Amino acid sequence: EFFDEEVESIRYFDIETQRTIGTATKMSIVPNVENKSFLEARAPFLTYLPKDTQLWINTPSLVVAGLDRLMELAHQTYTNLADTISRATPEELFMSGDAFKRLLLNYTRVEYGKAEWANTKLDSTALPQRAFNKDFHLLAQTLIDANDRDIETILMCANTQQVNRFETIFEDLQLDPKYQTTTIALHEGFEDPDAGLYVYTDHQIFDRYQRFNIKNGAQKRQAITLEQLNALEFGDFVTHVDHGVGKFGGLQKIDNNGTIQEAIKLVYRDNDILYVSIHSLHKISKYNGKDGSAPVLNKLGSPQWQNLKKKTKARVKQIAFDLIQLYAKRREALGFQCAPDGYLQHELEASFLYEDTPDQLTA
Repeated sequence: EFFDEEVESIRYFDIETQRTIGTATKMSIVPNVENKSFLEARAPFLTYLPKDTQLWINTPSLVVAGLDRLMELAHQTYTNLADTISRATPEELFMSGDAFKRLLLNYTRVEYGKAEWANTKLDSTALPQRAFNKDFHLLAQTLIDANDRDIETILMCANTQQVNRFETIFEDLQLDPKYQTTTIALHEGFEDPDAGLYVYTDHQIFDRYQRFNIKNGAQKRQAITLEQLNALEFGDFVTHVDHGVGKFGGLQKIDNNGTIQEAIKLVYRDNDILYVSIHSLHKISKYNGKDGSAPVLNKLGSPQWQNLKKKTKARVKQIAFDLIQLYAKRREALGFQCAPDGYLQHELEASFLYEDTPDQLTA
């Protein structure tokens, strides 16, 4: 199942009923190992890459050792084949570690982890973005100092509103630092004095999590709003998408690695406590259930909520399947063909005081 161009889920299905029978957590892409492979011209995957491709490899020896283990396993399987069918040998189907290494040496490589084949060692003096803690005087002074040292500074903003917000803040502070802005997202900023470049992200400057988009529109519509959050009272039932039904315990400020952040306190069975960041409001919603009946609180760490979600999804899929069957039967069923309108029908229509609407004419 795709979400735009992204694979959202991989599922097994019954070829007769077309119904889902399981979910796959991973997928292995293997070569075509049928007999017709003898007529095919096989080529390693790397040969399809442009010659100017730059490959990033984490500890090359581990990659080579992994390919050698797979080749050894292929040889064992090939030796144990007892049938008389002619099959391709492992060397014809798979690539050994040495062959993979020879191909890699033809490309520009960046080795990290444990570099083993590299001729040049790259030393980076880049440091993570410093913590400004929403101190815009400090930010402005850092930008001014960087400009004096001929270091280019870039503020990466989530949108154009953030760009305008920085301009307004510096204008209110009566400061005029020199910097560039871009609306390209980056997870974390960095400082590289040797390269003459400082890159800062807006979410780190404002001391918040990086904003991301919710793919599921239904979840976004069900997510609690700030207005609903302010209307909640202590003890109100709320639902967390991952942990189930709990009680609202109010807003509290907690220490998160030296940073004070506001979080929502949820109380579960046996007085288990869960703190939800205000940046994760999309994960909670106000509980909606039968009027006058209190729900059963879930327990943190228990599979009860996940099992309930699985059963509910299965039931919804069953309802959808039944509806499809019902509509298919209706479509295949023969209808009753009425006789053409007679003069009595035309006389009745002509006696009607008002003219038919377009919808009535096409009904």
